[in-house]
Amino acid sequence: MALGEQRGSLWRQFFLIARHTLLIAQFAKADVHQSFRTSNWEATETRGAFRRPRSLMTSGEQDNGWILRPGCDSEDGWVDDEPVTTVCITNNESAAPPLSNVRAFRRMNCSLEFPARICKGKRIRSKLVGPFVTEPGQWASIVVELPDLLDDGDKIISFVGDIMGRDGRAIPYPPIHMHHYHVSHRRTAHWFEVHGDYAIDKDGFYRRQMPEGGCVVADGVAPYLQVQVNDVQLGGGSMDSTDHTTDHDLRKETDSGPSNVEFYLRLVFELAPPDFECETLQKLITFWPITDFAAHDVYSRYDVGSSDRVFWWTTSMKDSGEIVGPAWIHSHRARHRGFLLVKGTHSMHSLTGVGPDCAFSNDLACHDISAARQRVIENGGSLVVCRDYPEVPSFETITSRNGVVTYFDRPGKFGCSPLSFTFGQNFTIFVFSGPVYHPGNTPNTIFPQHSMIFAYYRTRDSEGRERFNRSNTIQQFAKTYGVWEIAKPELYSDSMPVRGSENDPYGVFGTGIVRNDSMYDVIFSLHNVSEDETEDDVVVENATVRDALLSSFGSRNVIGKILKQSMRTWMSIGCVLVILVILSVRQYRAEPNSE
Repeated sequence: MALGEQRGSLWRQFFLIARHTLLIAQFAKADVHQSFRTSNWEATETRGAFRRPRSLMTSGEQDNGWILRPGCDSEDGWVDDEPVTTVCITNNESAAPPLSNVRAFRRMNCSLEFPARICKGKRIRSKLVGPFVTEPGQWASIVVELPDLLDDGDKIISFVGDIMGRDGRAIPYPPIHMHHYHVSHRRTAHWFEVHGDYAIDKDGFYRRQMPEGGCVVADGVAPYLQVQVNDVQLGGGSMDSTDHTTDHDLRKETDSGPSNVEFYLRLVFELAPPDFECETLQKLITFWPITDFAAHDVYSRYDVGSSDRVFWWTTSMKDSGEIVGPAWIHSHRARHRGFLLVKGTHSMHSLTGVGPDCAFSNDLACHDISAARQRVIENGGSLVVCRDYPEVPSFETITSRNGVVTYFDRPGKFGCSPLSFTFGQNFTIFVFSGPVYHPGNTPNTIFPQHSMIFAYYRTRDSEGRERFNRSNTIQQFAKTYGVWEIAKPELYSDSMPVRGSENDPYGVFGTGIVRNDSMYDVIFSLHNVSEDETEDDVVVENATVRDALLSSFGSRNVIGKILKQSMRTWMSIGCVLVILVILSVRQYRAEPNSE
């Protein structure tokens, strides 16, 4: 081959490599918009009358001393599935891997493998993993991929997420704390969820029943499961049980003391019959302010301290709709003193007149957090559309035989009046915080908190038809927030900054929250792409960062956004190109010149 022809061949190779790289980037960006459009398919028919189908959840079947609930309605019954290897059991929380991606488990080399079973029936879609055995005080961290459990158009009428004992019932808290149980899907880690302040129902499940006549309709994108549970028989180990007991089982007084706990990890989606007419529900989630503290906390919690404080923030609705069924909240109850949702844009001072003017006032609302909460309710009047009810206890105490008291979170009571909202409408959240138990050493002792409202809603067009026939999740974030420490007017601020912006609420890009190369591992794991197809090593410190990314940009749109904004990604692509050029030059020099 002539020298000129060899050089021309080399440049053609380089040109083809560059062209294909750009095509891949362009494809990722284009694929987003297509994916986002198809996730919001428009409905064309008006739904008929609604009812609730008969539940199959109370059935069960015997298996080697276990009662498997619910029973499997598939002709094949329970089928062995691929073993789950993304499991770590550690002696404390700090030793547990981050739940943001599968590779974190592989890097830690936990060397644990647990059998799994799957039921894919007409009405029951369930996965069981285990059995597990944990010792008192241990933490179990588990990630489970769910590539084949749900089909496009499946109508979910109830969800169960818990750990099951031999009797087929959820293991209560105590002895096991449901630190978090997240079914992640598309743009959220909270497609379905269970937290430590949720309750077991009368049938023995941690269950979320859809409002009557409503369904969450799957869109064909596979979800996956992130679970972390901890044994609290020795007390401590979470934000929810902080005092210590050492000589007894916290649920049953025994002479033998704490013992190992054996359980299955259980996930159940109960479906409506295929011909069942139900209303497609959307999910609404409001988040706490993403402060600098939250941006660096492993669970994105914000610090509420250990003194009586009021926090407030306003969020603008991203959709229009009407709340259906009961709303619920997640909050660490050791600091939970009140939770209100108020129509409009408000601050503590603008709504109640208290705060910065309290220096020499005898007004009880200036000095007592319960009175301050009541003042917001009174002055807000009909604008207060959701509220807690402090007369219903939101924690439980258990006293051991040696007199040690331990505290456990409970859901309390939270409710909303009939509530409709429009796109762009503002609502203000008021959170009242103060020591309920575990007061802390000083008023400034850090206490990491979550403050979330969840609800299902319906959305219709001007002609009364459903806007979508697949379910979506909208996530509401604060633009700024206010804080006031009760009885200290000098510690009042109306507009504290939050991390990032409305479109990037965690300030992920350029802030250093996401470290160690790129976010590819997280993004691809959301779409069940084999790890062999990704080469970047990723650690995302915070699973909620993924929520923000997916909320902001929508599913695979994140890939296009990263390709566009991440300098590190483009540098990696450039390095690959340089390596390929060097290899081609070496090959060229190794070939003898032909005359």
